[in-house]
Amino acid sequence: MTLEPQLNMNYKDRRIILPKTEGEVLEPIKVLRADIDYNKHLNNANYVRIAMELLPENFVVNGLRVEYRVAAKLGDCLIPTIYKTADGIIVSLSIESEVSAIIEFT
Repeated sequence: MTLEPQLNMNYKDRRIILPKTEGEVLEPIKVLRADIDYNKHLNNANYVRIAMELLPENFVVNGLRVEYRVAAKLGDCLIPTIYKTADGIIVSLSIESEVSAIIEFT
């Protein structure tokens, strides 16, 4: 295996900070059997799919970052909260009061 040189790009922090403003809380989304991966957790791609379905129709995605915190499991209800920022939209998916994943779209 050979290591390639680091790409010249804008690297951001690993953590996505939620805005201090109130977000728009939407209806809960239940985790279905088809959403689960081999490890019995919500598949990482499905976090992104769920979040993308909540974006406005005219929103163009130029960048994406995801921070996974707590694995969602079959039957969990994810509570989406949408935050509009100057740079784009952040979607927080929570299980009760604990954040499961944060997806940032720019």
